[in-house]
Amino acid sequence: MSMKTLHPEEKPQTSETIFCILLTTWYKTNVVSGPFSRSAVNYNAGCKTAASNIVMAIAVMLTLLFLTPLFHFTPLVVLSAIIVSAMLGLIDYQAAIHLWKIDKFDFLVCFSAYVGVVFGSVEIGLVIAVCIIQLLTIIVWTKFLRKENKIT
Repeated sequence: MSMKTLHPEEKPQTSETIFCILLTTWYKTNVVSGPFSRSAVNYNAGCKTAASNIVMAIAVMLTLLFLTPLFHFTPLVVLSAIIVSAMLGLIDYQAAIHLWKIDKFDFLVCFSAYVGVVFGSVEIGLVIAVCIIQLLTIIVWTKFLRKENKIT
């Protein structure tokens, strides 16, 4: 199956990653995010089957064995650019445009979370999104209650 045809809940590594995240929260360790970057690389490379994971594992093994000393002098900016270029294929622009047309508040939350993740970290993006949702909920409910009770 192609990654394009699968919904997020049907992707095989989603349930595994959720399980790993739950384990890391119980034992207070680092969060696992390897499967998603592996999927991004496979998707951008046009891989169609799981055999690509074997080829990728061999390529990573050979890279670690023979090319690691060369990466020592590579600036972090270059390595970051490689990761960002691999992740650009995972951004769904059509969904963001659709969200803008349907609900501007949800688009604001989506875009602010994206900016928080890009310029901060996953945690910062999540905190920004949750705070904006809470503020918007308070504002909307306040307007609704004022309308309902005719408070001015």
